[in-house]
Amino acid sequence: MKKLFLQLLLIIPFILFGVYSYAQTDPNLVISSYPPYWKFQQHMWQLGYHQRPQSTEIYAGIIVLMFIASVVAVRKLSKLALFPFFLSVVLILIFAYPALSHDLFNYMFNAKMVTVYHANPHQHVALEFPSDDWLRFMHNTHTPAPYGYGWTVLSLLPYAFGMNKFNPTYYLFKTFMVVGLFGLFYVQKRIAVLLKEEKQWSISRWLFFLSPLVLIETIGNAHNDVWMIALALGSMWMAFLSLKQKKMMMWIAYAVSSLAFLAASISIKFATIVLLPVVVILMFSSRVKNKMIAIITRYWADISAVLLFLPLLTERSQQFHPWYLIWSLAFVPFMQKTWLKVWILAFSLSSMFRYVPFLYYGEYTPRELQQELLITWAGGIGVFVVWGLVRKFSVASHK
Repeated sequence: MKKLFLQLLLIIPFILFGVYSYAQTDPNLVISSYPPYWKFQQHMWQLGYHQRPQSTEIYAGIIVLMFIASVVAVRKLSKLALFPFFLSVVLILIFAYPALSHDLFNYMFNAKMVTVYHANPHQHVALEFPSDDWLRFMHNTHTPAPYGYGWTVLSLLPYAFGMNKFNPTYYLFKTFMVVGLFGLFYVQKRIAVLLKEEKQWSISRWLFFLSPLVLIETIGNAHNDVWMIALALGSMWMAFLSLKQKKMMMWIAYAVSSLAFLAASISIKFATIVLLPVVVILMFSSRVKNKMIAIITRYWADISAVLLFLPLLTERSQQFHPWYLIWSLAFVPFMQKTWLKVWILAFSLSSMFRYVPFLYYGEYTPRELQQELLITWAGGIGVFVVWGLVRKFSVASHK
């Protein structure tokens, strides 16, 4: 009974976020005209657009509670209870509004451009179709699709089942991200079994799958990064399988499959091209005896996480969008270095507070962007330093 009560208590912050998310619903988007919902939406618009200080405080408080709930869940809930808890959170966030990003609407419209307007979204822009009602609540209407052709092809699947209707398409896209998340779950497990690290993975996997950043950005905001990284880890899986093959033809088959998975990942977003050297080295590590190759094979996850963290330092990533951290976080369950895990997890915390200036001001200004950077970097480094000090004093007290 106590365990059930704890689960219900821990899920409250995620419910609160699901409710709060509607405070950021675009004023030109009416999801439903059902009277009780319409009344609720009116109150949430008032909070999100006319009571910004209070709205910002509520958001910050909910994020703190979500991180606390995730940590407590990982530490206190049994292995059997964690998965149902995870499924409950996923279900809640499917119905949350993408409060912190408008990318989902671009995914939907780009698929619509292909199927309805027979236009290439990589060469045409949404503004070329001014009579379309969806333009009312889209923000990025003046640039072509910034993603690869691979994502455009994938996005046609949920759009086709949505039959050009906004609400079904909207929820199908969010469900499609959940499918990507479960695909990542499956691939991680196969790697863990293959490397005989299933025990380590079964414990630390929840550092990723119950991370508020991962849950909000993948399901709440419905970013496509989960598909990119699931395919990248699929490439790693095939590379590890190739190590087990004694026959050359089988080795070639798995090696080609590995490169195909990586190419598919790169075709969604180009960031995972940095993993090519790691994938190639993994494929040849059983056939070429070298100390450096052996080190890379052992620390493949740590190196991959660092390689995917480095693009976040570039100007193009605006140093950096929170959902980009999913790239590095996906390798946390396999990483050998504890300090590196903590470094990435610390930035997953500070990055969720990066939204605070925008929620407060309601627009992007040079001052707001500077505050975003300060919160991200000062916060992330601060959390990391605090962890280091706590660990140091903890070790000293046990001597």
